[in-house]
Amino acid sequence: MAEKKRHQTTPVAKCIDRATQTVRGKVVSITYPASETSPAVKVALRDKTGTLLISWLGRKTLGGVNVGDILEVTGIVSTGSGHPQMLNPRYQVLEDYSQSYV
Repeated sequence: MAEKKRHQTTPVAKCIDRATQTVRGKVVSITYPASETSPAVKVALRDKTGTLLISWLGRKTLGGVNVGDILEVTGIVSTGSGHPQMLNPRYQVLEDYSQSYV
């Protein structure tokens, strides 16, 4: 089986505002939208340095992602609210990830 390409990753605590970065961590929570609200799936992704809040706007589900999974996300980070956040990043669930980073 071909090995999946891994990107250089940035710890959550080192994320730079308005820069495209790749972050790897463990999914600690997933929030799905209520039926009467605008669709947006929200995920909290944690590594050893902090938690990244991720939102996928316009989605009601997020296929293949569960609490406890190791996820690698790539997108533009915003730190303006005081917490690092990412909107609509590309993502990949990692199966053979070393737990030493989470």
